[in-house]
Amino acid sequence: MKSYLSTLKSLKITLKDRYVLFDNDAIVSILSFEAQELMEEFSTLQVTNCYIQPVYIELMRHGNEKERFKRQEFLDKYPFTLLPIHETAVSNSLYSIQPYLHSLNIHPSVTDLYLGARLGAFEHSGKIFVLTSNLCDFPSPLFKRESAIILQNNKSVKVLSILSFNHEVLPYV
Repeated sequence: MKSYLSTLKSLKITLKDRYVLFDNDAIVSILSFEAQELMEEFSTLQVTNCYIQPVYIELMRHGNEKERFKRQEFLDKYPFTLLPIHETAVSNSLYSIQPYLHSLNIHPSVTDLYLGARLGAFEHSGKIFVLTSNLCDFPSPLFKRESAIILQNNKSVKVLSILSFNHEVLPYV
C-alpha cells in the first residue's frame, strides 16, 4: 500500500526547499513500512535531510547487526546532513525548553530534548522541521504540527508528524 504523501499539496508547499530533522522513530518507521518512496519525494522537493548525533547513536544501538547495516545503508543511500549541536545555541534552548516541558510534566529523552533544542536554535527559523511519530515529547503549543504523513501497510498505520518550533511560546530560544 502506498503512503499518503504525494496527494498532500500542503505538505509539498510546507517542505519545498526546507530542512527536515529526522527523529530515530521516523527513520525506523520508514524502513519498517518500506516507505522509501517518501525519500524520493523529499528529494524531488529538494528537502535537506538532517539528523543529530544522538539520533544516530539511538539508530545504531540495535542488537541485530543486519538491522544496523540496513539503517546505515538507508542513511548512505539518501543524503543526510549531520547538524552540529552548537554549545551556546543549544544550551540556551535547553535552559528554556526543559523547564517549560517540566512545567507541563513532560520529561523527554535526552535525544528528544536535543532535537527540540536544535530545532529552536536553527539559524533559519521557519525553514526546518522535525519528522517524528513521538508527539508526547513534542507538545503543542511549543511545537506546531504543520502537516502529517501517513505510513501504511496491510496490517497497520503510522502517522509521522512534521513539527516546527513556536518561537511565540519561547521567544528567547
